[in-house]
Amino acid sequence: MCDTLIVCSRANKNGHTVFGKNSDRGCNEPQYFVYLPAMDHEEHSVKCTYISVDQVKHTNAMILSKPSWIWGAEMGINEYGVTIGNEAVYSKETNEKEALLGMDMVRLALERAKTAAEAVDVLTMLLETYGQGGNGGFDSLFCYDNSFMITDGRETYYLETAGRFWAVQEVKDRLAISNHMMLGVPDRMHKDALSHARDMGYTVREPFDFREAYIAWDTPKNVSGTVRGCSGQHQLCAAAESFSAQDMMRILRSHTTEEPWIRGDMSICKHAIRHGTDSSTTNAMVVDYAEDGSISLWGTGMSTPCVALFQPLWFDVYSHELVHDYADQEKGMDQWLHLEQINRLVAAGKLPEKELHKEVEAVQSKWMEEASGLSKEGRQSFCDRTHEQAMKIYDSWIEKASGVPESYGNEELKAFWKDKDAALGKDRRIAV
Repeated sequence: MCDTLIVCSRANKNGHTVFGKNSDRGCNEPQYFVYLPAMDHEEHSVKCTYISVDQVKHTNAMILSKPSWIWGAEMGINEYGVTIGNEAVYSKETNEKEALLGMDMVRLALERAKTAAEAVDVLTMLLETYGQGGNGGFDSLFCYDNSFMITDGRETYYLETAGRFWAVQEVKDRLAISNHMMLGVPDRMHKDALSHARDMGYTVREPFDFREAYIAWDTPKNVSGTVRGCSGQHQLCAAAESFSAQDMMRILRSHTTEEPWIRGDMSICKHAIRHGTDSSTTNAMVVDYAEDGSISLWGTGMSTPCVALFQPLWFDVYSHELVHDYADQEKGMDQWLHLEQINRLVAAGKLPEKELHKEVEAVQSKWMEEASGLSKEGRQSFCDRTHEQAMKIYDSWIEKASGVPESYGNEELKAFWKDKDAALGKDRRIAV
């Protein structure tokens, strides 16, 4: 369960392309940023989460937002500036058979593509060759198909899938996607998408509507995805003509309710509230492609963006306490688990969400202003300093909650979090 949004340069008065994604996963599932260098390979295959695929001779350097137990990534960027984020969607072709997860495909495409168009070709080839499927849930059964937002700052594409079938459309202005199929008449699609739909008795009209034919309307998660997708699109369209990375952060922090910690499953900043709706935003990332070709990134490295700071990073410059070496994922997991305390403390009524949000907004604005005038030489110290400041703020919040009595919104919520708290950090699987 996720939300991905983009504003393309041709629709932005300042000439920037701005990408943003909230990764919504099981609330106990660690997700952190990792760096993988470019590598040459002699092996003929590579093992993904469930299956092996043909290896290529060379893979690109990448920064990934990686769920701990999964080989692939929810979102990421490579050394050529290609950014990809995926969404769970629910089609009539979705199955539980182990194949490639959408997250595996995100990583494989970032490893192998130098442009957004190349990434689309890699994704569709993988889909047709290996298929998608298998359990994507950390502590529950969660099977789905995928859609993808792919950009390199110059071109952007939306790719939607149903089993091995796919459809793609170039994005030229502003688009928000969520956990529902939405691509009607595409620019191009799998050569057998129409004939297969007709053979299966799916709805086929003229012109052929990919979404109408393949969507699984009986999946309840379509409702939440539709609400959040509409909220995201509305906020993008209502935003100023000159759209910034900070504008994207505000949308990623947004809620559709006044009580997000009690009924926040329909918000873009998603909160787990009960069994059955136990996913929350576990990491978030913004990528800002400037008109001069420079690319800056901002990531939370923790859950619930409404009380998280987006910390700065560049592909070649970042705090090693925010972006972890691939061989040091234990460190990334430990830090994510430490910061998850904040989510639990606010949910328990031990920290005032509105006061935290106000502090986050003030610090974030200061960082954004400082980053805009920063020289390349000053980036490393800026990344290290802002991470240190963020950790001091978070630790002060944790200390502030000490001794404050719990005050859950209701007994159901209290029981839910007691169960999740007891299991937090027990599953330490790491995929490499």
